[in-house]
Amino acid sequence: MPTAAAEFTRLMNSSSYAPITDSILANLIDWDLTSKWIKCNPLDSPISWKLSAIQSYKVKSATFHLPTLDK
Repeated sequence: MPTAAAEFTRLMNSSSYAPITDSILANLIDWDLTSKWIKCNPLDSPISWKLSAIQSYKVKSATFHLPTLDK
């Protein structure tokens, strides 16, 4: 199994990703729209620190890994 696929499988089997795994199994994710949203670049430059921060936020948001005040 290629490294990226093995890493994806390991992450999806992690308990912290259970809500995403459940959504995948229930076919609730629009993968085409999700891909377009993550790839969307609101900046003029194809690469930048700001774009990296925007994409990082999107991935953390999509995977429920944004920091919260919950304890």
